[in-house]
Amino acid sequence: METKQKRLRKSERSKIKIMHQAKILYEKNGIENVTFGQIAEAADVCRSTVFNHFASSSELMSAIYEQEINDINEHCQAAGLTGEKLIREFFAKLIQDTTYYPRLMVQLIVTALVNGEKSKSIIEIEKTITGNLPGKDEMSKAEIEELNMMIIGSYYGMVSHYLMNGLKFDAKKLNKQFSSMLDKLLKA
Repeated sequence: METKQKRLRKSERSKIKIMHQAKILYEKNGIENVTFGQIAEAADVCRSTVFNHFASSSELMSAIYEQEINDINEHCQAAGLTGEKLIREFFAKLIQDTTYYPRLMVQLIVTALVNGEKSKSIIEIEKTITGNLPGKDEMSKAEIEELNMMIIGSYYGMVSHYLMNGLKFDAKKLNKQFSSMLDKLLKA
């Protein structure tokens, strides 16, 4: 007889497999062209299993983005980073992952923004930045919020610029550009 713990692990493995295959299909075919049936087939699970984990495409996309942000935060914590080094590594990892799935990342961001309070991912990014801003103790709450918006906006703007102009997503080049923008923002 299967134990509850073993079922949970199997369920969690299925969920991760579904999200991974969804990322690949969404990037390749466009979100609007992918069905839960196709995701189930690619993940080698039943269609009902996909629906057991995710009620809608929007919910699936939010889960993918939340997992992405959680993975990056865990990576930074495991490396023992804090302050400006953590912010730089956080965005370096986010940019690296964006180069693999650029169209999907834009859709994930839009979905997170549209879902508003349902999406923890945008809030987690803001908390990560706010908690690690150099000189934050000398800043007002308004200054911290403004700097936070400019940092996140720089990432969103850069990704959008590359997509709109059909530019190649090269992690090294994007990180260099983002680092330059971050230098200007943190020295301002």
